[in-house]
Amino acid sequence: MASVKSIRKLSTIASAILFVSACGGPSDPMSVEKPSYIEFAAPLKAVEQKLSSKCDTLESYIIDPPQFASIEEQAQIDCTGLEFFGAKREAEFVFVDGALAIAHINISPGEVPAVENAFIQTFGTPTYSKDTVLAFKLQNAAVRNDPAQVTYFAAFAAGSLMDSVSIRPDR
Repeated sequence: MASVKSIRKLSTIASAILFVSACGGPSDPMSVEKPSYIEFAAPLKAVEQKLSSKCDTLESYIIDPPQFASIEEQAQIDCTGLEFFGAKREAEFVFVDGALAIAHINISPGEVPAVENAFIQTFGTPTYSKDTVLAFKLQNAAVRNDPAQVTYFAAFAAGSLMDSVSIRPDR
């Protein structure tokens, strides 16, 4: 028969797991699912608030002029120390006309094969397998190898990003 002490210990562990899950913490630190703190279309200030507890440092700035003529305003948050795929990372969060559009999480070049494998295991066959990128259109996600990074993108940014991927040479 379980002792009261054992039951309390199990209860404490279960509460801790629920707390971490409720706070957006990863249930699997090696997961490549889009992290819950990446909320596309959210404004810069809201994303800054979410990232303030996830990043060691944050820097926000306006990109002037924007990189594309069709964009009225472009801004970015640079983050260091973001936990992703088992390590602390540098990340960039790109805002287009006031809304979060793209999240880039840098990985080391040596990790690309493992991350690509994790994406395939999680999401299935990539929509595009190109020389420098594996893209997963239904998940609005990609793994790039030049530069080495994981990219998640909003549905409203998917068209132009997928167009730029589709014209690259196949692997």
